[in-house]
Amino acid sequence: MNWMNDEYTMAGIHKLAAEELTETYRKQLHSRKISDRLNALYFIENFHLKELEPEVLNLYKENKNKVDLHPQASRTLASLKSTAFMEDFFHADSNEPRYLYKEVIRRLDDTIFSHWMERLGHPNQKVREAVLAIAAQKGDWNTIPLFEKAAADEDLEVRLQAYKGFERLGVVPDTIVPADIAVSEHWPERMMAARLWKVSHSRGVQYFIRELIKDSSWWVRYYAGEALSHHPNGEEELLFIQHASNDPFARDMAGQWLDTMKGGEV
Repeated sequence: MNWMNDEYTMAGIHKLAAEELTETYRKQLHSRKISDRLNALYFIENFHLKELEPEVLNLYKENKNKVDLHPQASRTLASLKSTAFMEDFFHADSNEPRYLYKEVIRRLDDTIFSHWMERLGHPNQKVREAVLAIAAQKGDWNTIPLFEKAAADEDLEVRLQAYKGFERLGVVPDTIVPADIAVSEHWPERMMAARLWKVSHSRGVQYFIRELIKDSSWWVRYYAGEALSHHPNGEEELLFIQHASNDPFARDMAGQWLDTMKGGEV
């Protein structure tokens, strides 16, 4: 409903919630029942009760090792834009689950998120991965320089997130060469070479794609076949591989994608 997005209406809802519910949720945060404390955290986030940030921050610090309270306390504090929380949560030595970094970063407003994008050099690998993952989900073309920088990162997972960002945006800059990525010793990176080649809309069928459909990894062969199936000359190439390749795995994958092109499933 449109009225829910109206700033004046939302400000009124927050004011009413702050007046009527703050004390109730403050008491619940100190309840012995975990369910009561969780319930309070959910509603504090939903109603954006900034007044209770100190209490939530204390609960967060006291329950860092508790899988039931810690994640939601983190989400709530992220929604409240707690500076003290972010300094602690994004510490260089923090070791949160990957999913939680993403959920926290997803709750940051655009200004704060832009700040984190500029700090891609964060020493914590999982933080860098999460920033890239959320940037890819946003689908913002302004993030292309960020992905280009990340594609040269020494960490494999960071590079993979960069490649996925390009794939999501549907663009492969000149600085990213799928053929170079295709010779990686890591199969996920070779897989992304095939997926990026599909996005790049190369005119000719490049040699490395013919090699990737012979790869030892099923996933690499799968995406190489998929990339060929979307190419203007892909059917002809897949037919050639199916009948002329000396690699049985390549022949099988080519046949499966030819069937898919006729309406079957891989």
